[in-house]
Amino acid sequence: MRNLSLGNNELVGTIPSSISNLSQLSLLSLQSNHLLGTIPNSIGQLQSLTRLNLLSNRLTGTIPSSLGGLHLLYLLLLDDNRLHGPLPDTFGALSSIAILGLSFNSLTG
Repeated sequence: MRNLSLGNNELVGTIPSSISNLSQLSLLSLQSNHLLGTIPNSIGQLQSLTRLNLLSNRLTGTIPSSLGGLHLLYLLLLDDNRLHGPLPDTFGALSSIAILGLSFNSLTG
């Protein structure tokens, strides 16, 4: 599977850390659901990921530094969640990023 798009549903719960088992994913889109908890660090193992859309959920915690290792990532949307803290230093390594959405959170730094 290369694309997993489950946006605009009524999904509840957390994003399982076992998401990393889908190692060939290039698109992970879970926007506009009711997802809770933190963004699993294991998403950083999805080395084929080019697009990650988690906007408009209820995700909390900090942004995992492992996302900075996704060198093919050109779209990252984390808007409208409950994320807090600083941006990871590893974000400087996101050389392919073209679209970055972080609005409507409580980020610092």
